[in-house]
Amino acid sequence: MVSCENKEPKAQHVYSFLHDITDPMIAQPDANEFLSLIDAADIKLRYRIISDVDFNPVTETKRSAPPSGLSSLFSNSLEEKKKKKSFEVDCKKILVKKDPIEGEAHSSIFDPLMAELEYLSSLSDHHKKHLIIYSDLLDNCRWISFYRGTDRWLLANHPNKVVQRYQKRVSEKLKEIKNVEVHIIFIPENHYANVRFKQLQKVYLALFSELNIPISFSGNLTNALSKL
Repeated sequence: MVSCENKEPKAQHVYSFLHDITDPMIAQPDANEFLSLIDAADIKLRYRIISDVDFNPVTETKRSAPPSGLSSLFSNSLEEKKKKKSFEVDCKKILVKKDPIEGEAHSSIFDPLMAELEYLSSLSDHHKKHLIIYSDLLDNCRWISFYRGTDRWLLANHPNKVVQRYQKRVSEKLKEIKNVEVHIIFIPENHYANVRFKQLQKVYLALFSELNIPISFSGNLTNALSKL
């Protein structure tokens, strides 16, 4: 006897990684850590480096969910294991430690972050979206640079004005984004870096609160994905 089921399809989980390679970073993407944390059957992984330019190529891999319902009776379990293994191999090729760019005077952090959020906003609400950024958040570009004394002073004394600068870079379409979580991963190397990162953390918290996008800060991916 054949029965018909009208079930909602399971959500695809999209994990977008942005990896800042303009400075030496203690926290780095770890494929083994990532693979130990995910349990969804339908996954897409995206990876892009952050460097001295606004946009870099994206590397992608995905694992499709096995068939469900009646079609699952005819699925090949061996083939599904091969797909899972292939996805794991791809992840380990993509999420590897990258050496910092030597001698680079500029780094664009926020604009690539916004570009990736725009991509995620183009996906249906059916997707579960995670944007994971390994970075110290130190933009060093034309419109703002925390390597300039004036902008460092502004961050320390008038963070609301820094928030306003960031607000001007936000696309209107991001105000309606759903089912996305942002995770910032960074380990300060000293007290000065820790203070500076906390100042930027307040800016990002204020900005993403307005966008109604959950954001977390952590020293590794395990803690990041457990916070939200």
